[in-house]
Amino acid sequence: MSATLLQRVSAHLSSLTSGYTLRYFRWTDDNDQEPTLLFRMAGTQGALSDFSVQYPDVSVVLIGTARTVVADSERCREILQYVRDNFALDGGLNIEPLSAVSGPFYLENGRPWFQMEFRVIVSDH
Repeated sequence: MSATLLQRVSAHLSSLTSGYTLRYFRWTDDNDQEPTLLFRMAGTQGALSDFSVQYPDVSVVLIGTARTVVADSERCREILQYVRDNFALDGGLNIEPLSAVSGPFYLENGRPWFQMEFRVIVSDH
């Protein structure tokens, strides 16, 4: 179910993901010119008092290129704002940001990366 949840989150953000390669769970830096969005599970997968309701955390990592750091930073801001304005996902899911955008951080080859954390409230996970 984790893969399905990650795909649902990426589908929710589809209007903002063009130009980025989508990856799930892990990523390797074998093409330093390929802007990438990595979706992975993060944190706890806890339950509320009603165990049919889950609230898994999803981490979205944007890995840019050395020449696109400003545009990548702006894209992260757009993603965060989009989630704040459009918190209802399909099938009764809700998504909410857990923090502001973190980054840019830099890989050894100079590529910038940013991280965003979201909590997804779901009853079918």
